[in-house]
Amino acid sequence: MRSTRLALLLLIGGVAAAQDPQPAPVDSATLAPAESRDPVLSVVVGPTRGPRVAVDVPAAVSVIDEQSLRLEEPASSFPSLLQRTPGVSAQETSPGQGSPFVRGLTGYRVLTLIDGVRVNGSFFRDGPNQYLAGIDPLMIGRVEVIRSQGSTLYGSDALGGVLGVYTRDPQRPADVDPESWWARPGSYVRVAVPLREGAELQVTPRIEVEGGRGPVSVIGGWDYVHFGDLETGEHRKTARNTAYSQTNGDLKLIYELDERDRLTFAFQRSDQRDVPRTHSTIFGESYRGTTVGSDLRRDLDQSRQLVYFQAETTDRGPFARVKANASVQRHYEQQTRIRGNGGRTRTGFEVWSLGAFLEAESDLPLPVDTTLSYGLDYYHDFIDSFETDRGTRRPRGALADDADYDLFGVYTRLEVHLSRVDLFAGTRYSLARIVARDVDPDPTDAFPFGRLVRTYDSVVGSGGVVLKLVDDPGGLLRHLNLVGSVNQGFRAPNVSDTTNFQPVQSTSFDSPNPNLDPERSLTLELGLKWEARHMKLNALSGQAFYSYTFLDEFMTRVPTGNTVQGLTEFVRQNVSDGSIQTLDGELELNPFVLVHALGGGDPGETPGALHGISLRARGTWTRGYLDAFVGGRPTKRHLSRANPARMQLALRWTEPTESMFWGEVELDLVRKQTRLAPGDVGDTQRIPPGGTPGYALWHLRLGANLLDERLRASVGLENVFDQDYRIHGSGTNGPGRRLVFAVQLRW
Repeated sequence: MRSTRLALLLLIGGVAAAQDPQPAPVDSATLAPAESRDPVLSVVVGPTRGPRVAVDVPAAVSVIDEQSLRLEEPASSFPSLLQRTPGVSAQETSPGQGSPFVRGLTGYRVLTLIDGVRVNGSFFRDGPNQYLAGIDPLMIGRVEVIRSQGSTLYGSDALGGVLGVYTRDPQRPADVDPESWWARPGSYVRVAVPLREGAELQVTPRIEVEGGRGPVSVIGGWDYVHFGDLETGEHRKTARNTAYSQTNGDLKLIYELDERDRLTFAFQRSDQRDVPRTHSTIFGESYRGTTVGSDLRRDLDQSRQLVYFQAETTDRGPFARVKANASVQRHYEQQTRIRGNGGRTRTGFEVWSLGAFLEAESDLPLPVDTTLSYGLDYYHDFIDSFETDRGTRRPRGALADDADYDLFGVYTRLEVHLSRVDLFAGTRYSLARIVARDVDPDPTDAFPFGRLVRTYDSVVGSGGVVLKLVDDPGGLLRHLNLVGSVNQGFRAPNVSDTTNFQPVQSTSFDSPNPNLDPERSLTLELGLKWEARHMKLNALSGQAFYSYTFLDEFMTRVPTGNTVQGLTEFVRQNVSDGSIQTLDGELELNPFVLVHALGGGDPGETPGALHGISLRARGTWTRGYLDAFVGGRPTKRHLSRANPARMQLALRWTEPTESMFWGEVELDLVRKQTRLAPGDVGDTQRIPPGGTPGYALWHLRLGANLLDERLRASVGLENVFDQDYRIHGSGTNGPGRRLVFAVQLRW
């Protein structure tokens, strides 16, 4: 099968084209054109590691900007802000512990980057994990969600896609002299008010400041998150033991040496305290037949810090663009668990990650417009783990203690721009190495585990084409592009895969297995992107994609036949193959602008109030299969926790000339998910018998931009009819009827 796929890759792959490189380093929150926030005209970085207009790249990519994440869709956590993105479902084990599923995959099979720096570490585990909750939504300027590709440019883990987070840059006011001191303090607050007597508020206040002089500018902020116990729908009332708190801080300093060169220093920190894993405790609430846990307590403390230094330059000799980044990142986790019998366990780890990447772009001296992108990256993890069980100190925690993990990659990407066709091709070599010293969880028992040293490598490739069916900047239909791509994916086994040792539910446990191979995928994708404009207003824009992904040698839990203290032993093995099909897309239609244009209306005419009405639609359908180990052999089963079919419709009005006021009504339709993997059927605390019920949610939102947009405010009535619902795979229900206020003030 692999040889057939490689031949197909070489057949489709070619060379790639892109727009001319931008004249200055650009990868901050300021990329999107001010007059356009539609799905295909945003400038994106992730699909090519350089600024391109989304309509001209052969990738399914969606953009969430600062206005959306702060005011229009103010989210309580980073995973939840992705909930309205096509192809994405945000599972929440409990509030503060969310994990996005991108085209059916999650956890360490989706790569997350912050300003190009990997968040994924060698401690990431299979299935949903909570680590992305350590990314503060309020430091973000924009997010790019790239679906089903990314291994060629970014390396291991990008099987389901890439989540590109770009933090805010300081923005000097236009009326300030560049050589003068300037400062602009600001504040932001998000308040969720459950409409139930006695309910606790959920409050997120933030203070921030930006300023500078001459070539130096700085931006920073601090916020505190307090969430009381979650108030769910009309029948569930208060979800006990779901409250938690979190603090976040960030700082970014930019020194612009000249118009072409820029240095950046950034610092981020996030701390969560006593975040409960509610569904596994006696405080869990049964929903449609789910069981309640037996733990008396199960809380997580989690911390993430990141420091990086970055240098960028443009138009230097043969280089159109060069960027170099060096980073240090720390992840800390501690879980305190008190079982029903009173046994107390404290387990966790501390991971220090050193990282560096170098990327460049050059225009080649060829008869046709050709760009070559290339670079390398390297990350090294130092892991210390710990565990205390009933007062006894163990040699290690869930991960091997005193372990190191190296990940190195080098890539190249060629782009060629012809008159009506852009061609893309790229390749990457990746190398991963594990050195784990303290692997044995109990050196005194009869199951010895020696020191682990393993090396993995891989070569992957990708190719794509953009066929410009319509390219008419002066017409009504300005862009209509047919795009296609083929992308190989690669995920090297990490420290969690090879050394994991921990109980699973109440009947089994996982043992380390050093004899693992990389997971691989191949994605074929076909899509259409379109954009029509009239009177400088969006008339019709959107994108729609179909993808088919082959999954090879995926890891799954396999019983060894051993029983220890009444628990069945499992190990991970590469015995699962499978496939995922997806249909997803988004559309924005302004019917009155379109009718006006088709009727021959004057393009210079002042827009009327009706021209501010638009309809937005997002849709997702996923169908996946992956071998599960049943009856001693791999058997085809449904993909675990796959996204259910979903459609989101919003009718929106925006004041068409000055965009001072806006309002929308949204309907979120989610179908029942009955396609369950064996592990889903056994996950009785989170998934009801027979599957997770579907639901329909209505939301109302209003907003205003005042004082020259220095004061922005919004109010939303969410879950208008107070429905009981649960996002598939989550451990708690979603919020009931509530008001959400968001206010942003900048002086």
